[in-house]
Amino acid sequence: MSFSNQEIEEFKVEALELLEVAERSLLGLDAAGDFRPVFDSVFRSFHNLKGASGMMELHRLQEHTHGLENILMQFKGAASMPKPYVNLFLRGIDAARLLLEGKEVAFSFEVEEGK
Repeated sequence: MSFSNQEIEEFKVEALELLEVAERSLLGLDAAGDFRPVFDSVFRSFHNLKGASGMMELHRLQEHTHGLENILMQFKGAASMPKPYVNLFLRGIDAARLLLEGKEVAFSFEVEEGK
């Protein structure tokens, strides 16, 4: 399926908004009293971006957000998230932005302990 430039640009705007919501939620994690709303916000952002990427046939972005979503699911019932995982998701958001720009990204889903 072929998409118009306008459709692609609209998708990119919406995708960047989703990534910003996820990033703000993660960065506000220390100030948030309850982890659940943060988890829900980040999950919704990743999940929606994954689905929309698939519809737009941006398979690399879809695979990337699927990987992030799978790791995030480890914290579904948790009361908090360790800092190395927060950093992983923030790096993942940065990588998703690069993928949206059409750049190649070598992203590791490995958690960098101690960071």
